[in-house]
Amino acid sequence: MTQKQINEVTTSSPGRWRALAENVLQGRALDESTGMAILQADDGELLDLLAAAYRVRRHWFGNRMHLNFLINAKSGQCGENCGYCSQSSVSRATIDRYSLLSADEMLDGAEIAVRNQAKTYCMVTSGRRPTEAEFALIEQVAPKIKAAHPLKLCFSPGMLDQQQAERLKRCGIDRINHNLNTSEAFYP
Repeated sequence: MTQKQINEVTTSSPGRWRALAENVLQGRALDESTGMAILQADDGELLDLLAAAYRVRRHWFGNRMHLNFLINAKSGQCGENCGYCSQSSVSRATIDRYSLLSADEMLDGAEIAVRNQAKTYCMVTSGRRPTEAEFALIEQVAPKIKAAHPLKLCFSPGMLDQQQAERLKRCGIDRINHNLNTSEAFYP
């Protein structure tokens, strides 16, 4: 089946998700228009789409899952005006607001992650970017977590420069979670 035929299947027939899954299982790549068709699928097709996605996931990953444990390491106090975020300066959500957790609190969170069989522990902070003091605390706690627990470490700090990313790698952070926000509709 050609890419054109895959695209036609994904836009015109009732069994389109089943056919698409079969093509993916045969090693055919999706193009942008097929990805858009998936994103724009009618709500009535959700169960068929989920069944197709399940087939692909099961084929490649079996019946396993990888748990990530997130800790809200700094909550609220964000000066940004992202309209969708409960931690933004424009939000009226009733959330806890607190500064960066202590090293002991983050270590306790890692222990909870391990007890719950998580493989990755992600420390998420609110705000545009961490202060130098906050950054230094993460650099201090990451090696302690790594020494105490068999976890991959993830940090979601907001904006970073190259030097900061390298510092995170050196202290034991395995992954950086970074959101790219581009829609003007979210910024009042």
